[in-house]
Order: sequence, then structure tokens, then C-alpha cells
Amino acid sequence: MLTRRAGTPYTDGLMTRPPVVWALAVSLVALSCNLAGTDRSVQAPTVPRVPVVAESASNPQAVVEPVDAPAPPTDVQRISDYLVRQPVTMHRVDAGLLAETIVVEAREHGFDPWLVVSVMEVESHFDRRAVSEAGALGLMQILPTTGREVAHWDGVAWSGRQTLFDPVVNVQLGVAYLEYLRDWFGDLETTLAAYNWGPGRIRSRIEHGRPLPVAYPRRVLDRYSLHTPSGAQAFGGPGTS
Repeated sequence: MLTRRAGTPYTDGLMTRPPVVWALAVSLVALSCNLAGTDRSVQAPTVPRVPVVAESASNPQAVVEPVDAPAPPTDVQRISDYLVRQPVTMHRVDAGLLAETIVVEAREHGFDPWLVVSVMEVESHFDRRAVSEAGALGLMQILPTTGREVAHWDGVAWSGRQTLFDPVVNVQLGVAYLEYLRDWFGDLETTLAAYNWGPGRIRSRIEHGRPLPVAYPRRVLDRYSLHTPSGAQAFGGPGTS
């Protein structure tokens, strides 16, 4: 409230305050005036923009998103493809079923599927109706007497010698017989010789210190080495899938 004594000007009391207080008030007013023209808003920190390089075949700096490589073919696919390329006519569906049987039976009995393919290739050239001079039948050229015995202890249904013309059953019996011979003789070449000559004759030659036949094992292993890099060295073992 402004007050005035008689004979004095209007005053709000500031003039009556000590000089120090007056100087401080003047400084505050000046500071307020200076700040009035200043933008005191808070500015967001500046973040440098990273240029996005567009993907372009003509731009060597283009960022190419990684693309999953196609899965390598499985043993079933590779064997199926190999079977349909053989001289013996085989439908794609039949080749797929036979390839799957080969892989399943080989792995169940501890063999590389391509070893089974190699035995089959040498024995019958993939002719499921093949009959040898000795009377061996089917893809893996099994004698009916041997087939009946293996079917009995391997739990495979047996309906006479015609059973061996069924490609699936023939492979089941042939691979089971190979495992039986491997358990008996141990090494791969002797196992293959026994598969071809019969276990009785091979055992007799071993007992009498006579050399074992090598022609048949070599033919099988030669084919095996063409199908897999480790063919000549590997004895059984799983394939890729």
C-alpha cells in the first residue's frame, strides 16, 4: 500500500531500506529481464542418425539379410534318387519306400545304409526278381533256406520262397543276416566273404589256414567307396539322416 506523508512523494518503502538490499533487488530485476528473452525449454539430446543402406544388387554396401541354406539331402533322398537312375525300372514311390527301408534296417543293425546299397548293387543290380544259378532270390540274393531261418529268429513273417521277392522283406532279412555274420566273423571283408560263400565254407578255410576269397568283398567295397568317402575304411555306423 502506498503511503505519503505531507510534503513527501509516494513511496513503497524500498527507498527506506538499506543500500545492500536495494542493490540486490536491482540485480534480481536485471537478471529477470535478461532471462525474459532466453529460450529456457529443455532440448532433447541430439542423436546422430545412422543411414540405412537399401539392399540393392548394384550397391556393394547393401546389407543382405542372412538366408538359411537349404538342408542337405538325407540318405533316404540320396538313395531314392540313385535307385530311380538305375537301368532297372523303378517307380519313384517304390524307390522311396525301398530307400527308407534300407536306411531304417541298416541303422537298426549298425550298418551304413550305403554299404547295404553296395551289397544289393553287386548281388542283383537292384532287380527284385533276380534269381541266381544257385537259387538265391531277390534284391540281396538270399537262399530260401537262409531266408526262412533268418525270418524265424528275426521275427519276420515267412510265406515260402516267394517272400524273398518282396523288396522290403528281402532287405530286412538280408541286413539281419549281415549282422549275424558280422557278429560271427568280426571284420568287414570276412563278413562279406561269408555272405557270398556261406559261413560254413569260410569257417572251414579259417580253421585250415587257407586264404579267404577276396574278389567279392573287393567288388562290394569298391562300390561302397564310390558312394561315401569313408567307404573303404568304415564298417557300419550311422549315415547323415
